[in-house]
Amino acid sequence: MKIDRALQIIDSISDIAGKIGRWLLPACLAVVFYDVFLRYVFHSATIWAFDMAIFFYAGNFLLAGAFVLRHQSHIRVDVIYNLLSRRGKAILESCFYIAITLPLMVIMVYAGIVYAADSWVSWETSPYTVWHPPVYPVKTMIPIAYMLLLLQAIADFIRNLRVAVKGGRKI
Repeated sequence: MKIDRALQIIDSISDIAGKIGRWLLPACLAVVFYDVFLRYVFHSATIWAFDMAIFFYAGNFLLAGAFVLRHQSHIRVDVIYNLLSRRGKAILESCFYIAITLPLMVIMVYAGIVYAADSWVSWETSPYTVWHPPVYPVKTMIPIAYMLLLLQAIADFIRNLRVAVKGGRKI
């Protein structure tokens, strides 16, 4: 079915985003290690390491969202959830997707676009160091990350809806 193919594509995109985000954490650690090494061994700090570490970590955090949702690795309060049948869990999750997750993701995509656009218009730079790197590319990651999370949430909603209506297992 075409819907199954679309769900697989969304899953693949989430996996790719997670794999990209996964490499930003070692980059962040390398920058921090380099800066600490220079500071304590050679008594010389960098002007760029603080901002770069934040940028790498922000990218890691933002790109991980869709990946975490795709693999159901997020935190969930299981007190009531574990008492439910597979179909009951799917119904509960479908209700939460409709009431909370999907509307919130739409709001965050919209707000992220406005936030990033304002940053691009003003050519915003970081105020935290004398280097003042541009922050608009990083702020552009916000609506992209929430769009990825929205797509994965839609895919999960469709899967849960199938289980809620027909029973069976999620694909």
